[in-house]
Amino acid sequence: MTRDEKRAREAGLRYADDQLASDQLHHWIWEDLREGQEMEERDPSSIAPGFETKNLARDKRAAMRLAKNMLEQIRWDISRDISDSDVKPYLDAAGVEGRMSRALRDAFSNAVREVLSGDAAETWLAEEYIMPIAKGMLG
Repeated sequence: MTRDEKRAREAGLRYADDQLASDQLHHWIWEDLREGQEMEERDPSSIAPGFETKNLARDKRAAMRLAKNMLEQIRWDISRDISDSDVKPYLDAAGVEGRMSRALRDAFSNAVREVLSGDAAETWLAEEYIMPIAKGMLG
């Protein structure tokens, strides 16, 4: 791996961390859980077993399964929507000197996937967002 590819990887790690720390993510999770709770109230059978609000609030394994699903959706969205103009500021900040290339883009993208596929991200999302939001919805 070249020096610029290593820097592109670091830029991808930073980008993924920024996505996880964003207000947009928190809002999306809250909206998703709110919509799920509304569906549950209208028709309890419309919710997959184990994903009921009370389970998400109390059962870390249920919250972790939902976190895994949400992170998968985020990975898909990023891979579909991210453009070179989104990547470039991160590469510039990391000190990448070359022009955008397939190797740099791959190093960046692989790092993003690594963060968003990791157990640490799932645990963090479940414990810091999903469970507390679900608890708050229970009153």
